[in-house]
Amino acid sequence: MLWLAAALAACGGGGGSGDEGDGPGATAPPDPPAGALYVGYYVEDAANNPEDPTIGAVLLRLPASDGAFAGQMPFSYAGCAAGSDVGAVRGTRTGAQFSGSWSGTMDGVAVGGNFTLAPGASAGSYGGQWRNAAGKQPIAVGSCSYHVASSGAVTLFPGSTAVPNGVALTVSSSTTPVIGWSGLGSGVRATLRLFDQACLEADPSDAACFLGEASSTAASLAYPTDFGNAVALAAGRSYLWVLTAQAASGAFAGFATQSVQSIAPDPSPAPGPGDGTGGAVRGRLTVSGSGAAALGSAFAAGADARGVSVTVVASGPTCSGSGVLRSCDSSLDLSWGEYDGLLPREFVGVHVISSTRTEPGNPPGVGITSAIVVAGRVDGSGRYGQACGALQPCATPADLGIVLDLVARTVTFTNVVLPSQGSDGATIVLDGTLSY
Repeated sequence: MLWLAAALAACGGGGGSGDEGDGPGATAPPDPPAGALYVGYYVEDAANNPEDPTIGAVLLRLPASDGAFAGQMPFSYAGCAAGSDVGAVRGTRTGAQFSGSWSGTMDGVAVGGNFTLAPGASAGSYGGQWRNAAGKQPIAVGSCSYHVASSGAVTLFPGSTAVPNGVALTVSSSTTPVIGWSGLGSGVRATLRLFDQACLEADPSDAACFLGEASSTAASLAYPTDFGNAVALAAGRSYLWVLTAQAASGAFAGFATQSVQSIAPDPSPAPGPGDGTGGAVRGRLTVSGSGAAALGSAFAAGADARGVSVTVVASGPTCSGSGVLRSCDSSLDLSWGEYDGLLPREFVGVHVISSTRTEPGNPPGVGITSAIVVAGRVDGSGRYGQACGALQPCATPADLGIVLDLVARTVTFTNVVLPSQGSDGATIVLDGTLSY
């Protein structure tokens, strides 16, 4: 189809707001709701520990008024032996100040000390310090060794946050998700940590809430393939993903969180007619709106003895240009054609682009920055489309009402309104899910 050849200019990736400052501010942020979960990161003092300064995650449930708080600092990031090491954090809030302690073991060696928080540099955040009572500690197991710094800084945020602006974390809602990120510089190592959301709600200091981690200098990871000792995810259960990123110099490079409810993938589709990939389309896409008569009332995949062909084409990532014009792009094309016997009927097509200045670029379908979707009759009597690019505002597929799950192999349309490309002012609306 001709729309597949359309060249869309890349649009900026989204990200939450945040602040890299760790020091306390002059004004206290609004009190959090009772027992609100705050998620953030800690940074080891690189001056004290230049050998291997480390950045990790912190999760605390902070009370809305004076009282106890608790949480954890998972620090299996530098462990030598298999298994996770998690530090428990406990303390008391008095006014806007939080004081307490953290403790745990690193490869069997006891670590811990005091822990303090105060209003942070950005609205709603908290910043503070942790100290190791034993000072800088060398830890070794056989030929593996590292250090725990004598102190470090902590920054915590309420809700989903990205630091700095432009860092984006995307997670497919599957029991075997693909996790992608963008907005980090070249050579940056990203670490992903996975937590059970319900477990955190019950007791954020419970080490069992921490389900695993993985690191990569690429732009995506797959679960459970890329995670050691991975725990199987349960359909319908919510999980919290926390990304911390570190430059080759050891400096802080980024942070982001995402809470996602897992959905079990559909059973593998049986072979179908003409798809060229060994799979067939399943599901139903309902067509409504003032232009629906031109398309038929329903795009019924595999129903009524009508065959459906599907084409999936992935491309990239490839990088081109230099300096500020450097761009690494990939694309994913999904198209369906419905047939009544040998006669072509409706088609639906989705074309998404992932564009970033960070090499090597995102895999096709990860970190999507622009999209186009069209539907129409194959005979050309009706064609409808919506796109974003250089000449109009760019919307993510979720903004368009399109959700891609590359692992579950589904595309879900929710009230996707497609205007006619002609002058009749007609529209069609797409609702439903197709798998491929």
